[in-house]
Amino acid sequence: MANKFKLLITLSVLTGIGMISILGIWLYGSYNNRLDLFLSSAERSMFNVVQDVYQAHSNDLKSDQGGALGKLRKELKARYTDAEIDSLFKDFGSYYKQSKAGPSRGGKTMGSPYPHGKSGGEMMAPYLFSQIDVTPAMIDEINEKFASALEAKGVRAEYDVTTDIFPRDSLFAIRKEYRAKKLAWTRPILIDASDSRFLIVKFKRVWKNLLFDLGWQLGIAILLISIFIGSFLYLFKTIFRQNRLAEMQKAFVNNMTHELKTPVSTVMTAIEAIQLYGVKNDQVKMDRYLAISRRELDHLSDMIDRVLQLDVDERKGLKLEKKEIDLMLVLTNAADTFRINVSKEVKISVNSSIPKLALNADESHLRNVINNLLENAVKYSADTVDIIIDVHDYNDYIEFSVADKGKGIATEYQKEIFGMFFRVPEGNLHPVKGFGIGLAYVRQVILQHGGKITVKSSPGKGSTFTIKIPK
Repeated sequence: MANKFKLLITLSVLTGIGMISILGIWLYGSYNNRLDLFLSSAERSMFNVVQDVYQAHSNDLKSDQGGALGKLRKELKARYTDAEIDSLFKDFGSYYKQSKAGPSRGGKTMGSPYPHGKSGGEMMAPYLFSQIDVTPAMIDEINEKFASALEAKGVRAEYDVTTDIFPRDSLFAIRKEYRAKKLAWTRPILIDASDSRFLIVKFKRVWKNLLFDLGWQLGIAILLISIFIGSFLYLFKTIFRQNRLAEMQKAFVNNMTHELKTPVSTVMTAIEAIQLYGVKNDQVKMDRYLAISRRELDHLSDMIDRVLQLDVDERKGLKLEKKEIDLMLVLTNAADTFRINVSKEVKISVNSSIPKLALNADESHLRNVINNLLENAVKYSADTVDIIIDVHDYNDYIEFSVADKGKGIATEYQKEIFGMFFRVPEGNLHPVKGFGIGLAYVRQVILQHGGKITVKSSPGKGSTFTIKIPK
């Protein structure tokens, strides 16, 4: 059985790890996809803003545009031939017209900030042919328009707009580097070809926005994990409870078998003596053996009744016949009767200044409760038994307790002793005989009366059972 439990636990844990891993991979992939979409959207917005700002400034410098293009041609001669420059100008002019017209037939957006010329694949934007000097005021204007563009899309994120100068042929390495570092930066946008100056938007704590967008996916993942963990814990709690109950029932059957065999063996011995050894001719011995047999049969009948009654009580509840009784009289009679029926020296003290205490209860079941508590006190005490019964009358309820000076109950078992078939572990042998059903019956009776039973105990110092019953 233990090996089966270990296998079940292992399979469940592996299943849980697998499910959590799959959900984690799914969420991580969704996060990265949303991050890429977010940065792509930000890059397009920034490119459009830069292009608009350049166009606005180029309209103020139309008269000087030819000079600017000449200046650009002069600077490009340091790296390209005249034929390459003419081809580059022609391609970018054609590209610029296409970018104004919108997406191409192939479906690719022609407004990308990285058109490729024919000269070595270098990246330059067509608006750069205006060759406007980039000033801090211009960067502030770009920043302001970019903020408005993000707000129009409902994006609220912290960011910095910075400009950096680095060789254009290192763009790929730079982008790969900050991608590897998981930085939420847009790819550099060339804003000054002559100085190789690039503009970069560096977002801060963008994960907050992305996790908010992933809210429903996170909710589903958390819900699935919670359901799995809850089911897992409930499953194993139920399995362990059932396994423990099975062990207690097995111990109950073994103990009950022994308890039932004892009176049967005694009666068989008495009958055999009567039949075989001439006891029937001795009237004194005959009466004694018959009395022993009657007592043992009564004990056997009582044990059977307890088991059957408790089974009915657990399934259907007790059938109480309440009436007004005198609790003090019930306690006194139970104590007097119990002193006679035990072989130990028993001292029972009933401490109360109240001569009569009326209570609406079932007298028969309540007396059984008292007898069970007194019987346990005697069973788990030494040869000399000292039991104290305290009674208190309060406004709304009556409280009485049964205290002994026996072996006591360890703290870890005090909540379990009221469970069906439970007996405090004492190794393989139980020196005190019983079924572990007495206190379960006591609890059931008190609950049916609307009351409560508690226990205070320390090993070696005895136990005190306290019962509260509403009037």
